[in-house]
Amino acid sequence: MTHTITIETHNQDDLLLFRVLAERLGLRLQETHETEATGESDALQMLNNIDWQSDETGDELNTMLRHARSLGARDVQL
Repeated sequence: MTHTITIETHNQDDLLLFRVLAERLGLRLQETHETEATGESDALQMLNNIDWQSDETGDELNTMLRHARSLGARDVQL
């Protein structure tokens, strides 16, 4: 008689743990991988890969942003 257990994990370390356990027990392992809607970290990674069309390079934009910041001493009255 064959018994089937379905374990869903989103963590690669957990997946590896179950893989190793199945191998140590001599069990047959069948995996399926599904892609899910992008999470926040995936969305941020995708933003880093976007091709930006501009007359300025990324380094020039970074320099402009750094110079636009006001990092000097400020007189604040409380």
